[in-house]
Amino acid sequence: MNPQIIRSHIDEGGTFYLDILGKSEHMENEQRPHYTMIHPKKGYHGGTSIYNIQIEHLPEPEALRLVQEIKSYKEHIFWGMYPSVRLMQYVGEGKPRPEPLPEPNEEEAGMALLAAEKPEYPRNPNHITVHKVNNAEDFKLWALLCNFVIHQGYPIIHPELHYPVCQEGILTCFNVYDQGTLAGVSSLLNHNGVFSLEFVAVSDAFRRRGVATAGVIAAVEDAFAQGAELITVRSIGKSKYLLPKLGFRIY
Repeated sequence: MNPQIIRSHIDEGGTFYLDILGKSEHMENEQRPHYTMIHPKKGYHGGTSIYNIQIEHLPEPEALRLVQEIKSYKEHIFWGMYPSVRLMQYVGEGKPRPEPLPEPNEEEAGMALLAAEKPEYPRNPNHITVHKVNNAEDFKLWALLCNFVIHQGYPIIHPELHYPVCQEGILTCFNVYDQGTLAGVSSLLNHNGVFSLEFVAVSDAFRRRGVATAGVIAAVEDAFAQGAELITVRSIGKSKYLLPKLGFRIY
């Protein structure tokens, strides 16, 4: 598969991830002329993000004005994993960065695993079990741990109101247990057959015991069993160093 196509799928995964965060009765999804904004309704908590930014076709003064408008909100902005040279100049982030970046670094990495490049995975250690979420109570446990580890307890994922996305099969979640205790989570998003790995998280007390590896393997195996050609992920922190060991490549 052409690397440029893979990069477009990685960007698509980021956009669809934010679409899903806004796909709940407690969230507002505003489709503005040149970008999308999601935010919680009054009285609720949740993530606010600006994304799906389309300025390439605009005259320069209008594009600059729009970028300043977006930045003025002082909220999370997803410019895309691979923004154009023009957009990067407007945003003020300097010259295009090389792909892939030299390691080690703290930048978010766009990664993907092609079905043809999937390695053979080892069996999980005996103390690790993985359960695919199939009810509201297990989803609540998944969401609470995900929010606690990734977002310092802030409810980016609503433990109840985001469950319908799981029921629809768009979001597939996995709870990873270490000797019977919930220790980590992982998940898949399915955007019309294009899969992305999301929400890989492990509680501090269970690190370096194979929990994250088991969660990633469960998600990967599930996606390829559904016929996926590739799985994308936007990775930062510890997972960026784990995923290449499981076959993912930086693009």
